[in-house]
Amino acid sequence: MSLDCFLNIISGLGMFLYGMRQLSDSLEHFAGNEIYNKLHNATKTPLKGVMLGAGVTGIIQSSTATTLMTVGLVNSGIMNIYEALAVIMGANIGTTVTGQLLRLGDLSKNHPVFRFLKPSGFAPFFLLFGTVQKLFFKRTEYRQSSDIFIGLGILFLGMEIMENGIKPLSQSEEFCNMFLNFKNPFIAIIFGAAVTALLQSSSVSIGILQSLTVTNAITFSAAVPIILGMNIGKVLPEFIATLGTNKNTTRTILTDLMVNVTGVGIVYFIIYTTETFFDIPFWNTTATKSMIANFHTVFNVFTTCALLPFYKKFISISQKIIR
Repeated sequence: MSLDCFLNIISGLGMFLYGMRQLSDSLEHFAGNEIYNKLHNATKTPLKGVMLGAGVTGIIQSSTATTLMTVGLVNSGIMNIYEALAVIMGANIGTTVTGQLLRLGDLSKNHPVFRFLKPSGFAPFFLLFGTVQKLFFKRTEYRQSSDIFIGLGILFLGMEIMENGIKPLSQSEEFCNMFLNFKNPFIAIIFGAAVTALLQSSSVSIGILQSLTVTNAITFSAAVPIILGMNIGKVLPEFIATLGTNKNTTRTILTDLMVNVTGVGIVYFIIYTTETFFDIPFWNTTATKSMIANFHTVFNVFTTCALLPFYKKFISISQKIIR
């Protein structure tokens, strides 16, 4: 790898991570205490809790932020564990919005309209619009919303720079061979979980995986277990954040972990059983941003729908583990 490629990847990743944090913090601050009020008042049924969790996370672009706000309410006694779990399960769906936005990078470059819709096309407009708002508007709400647009611009610009640095790696035999190790799905799951735990965000790790598709070295079969692992690894930062809190808070995060591990196990069994007996047509095709985003969304929607009816059972198990 050349020094230029390395610097592009590192600088692009830095901008991507900073943009994600800027966007998440700005949206959370912009929404203010209304998020807390809605999380508590709109969770009378599990379905409403799921919808609320998905909506809030889709807005603030961070399931971790939604989860931590929710367990904060549990820790303070405002929300019970049953209400909280439904919101957290919905947050798992809402966190897939970032990947769906980044999939716009797969749009054709030939048509001028599509070229504008690509992240590299509208990143400068977000940056310009946010900067103008910040410099020339005095009203508080405009200055607050400017940080949202600046965060989006930095996020997409970082993605573009990172992709430009990664693209030459498609010519590297060593880099391409690295992904052959992921033919063992268990190693890939551990890898996905470890990366997400390290980065403390499944949205960020999904974005990085999407950026790697420009090398054409990742097949759909290699991406699937990595994505499954990412949905487990995102729970670790939540566990760390709950250290020193009350038992109900720890039980909430433990239940979230059990739901995600169970979902991964079910989907793993379905996918690999199907592939063994019937052959999935696109299994060994080169993965695209769209394929990664869609699988991430389908996994979380399926897991939530399939396991929501049993959420009380998971809570009961966590209460037996943590007495």
